[in-house]
Amino acid sequence: MTAFDHKVATAYRWPIDDLVAPAGEARFVEIGRMLGEPSENERFRGGHLLVRRGKLLRRQTPA
Repeated sequence: MTAFDHKVATAYRWPIDDLVAPAGEARFVEIGRMLGEPSENERFRGGHLLVRRGKLLRRQTPA
């Protein structure tokens, strides 16, 4: 995560690769990602991370 100046308040950029691990820890599974180069009026690359909720592990109760 990197802070950068914004007109209203400090904003943050999160590289897509840095979001995958915390998503996995929260039981999300990566389905896909899209990355794009900045247009002439943008300062940074943009991206989207598509995730879905993974299967929940059920606790085994003793018999």
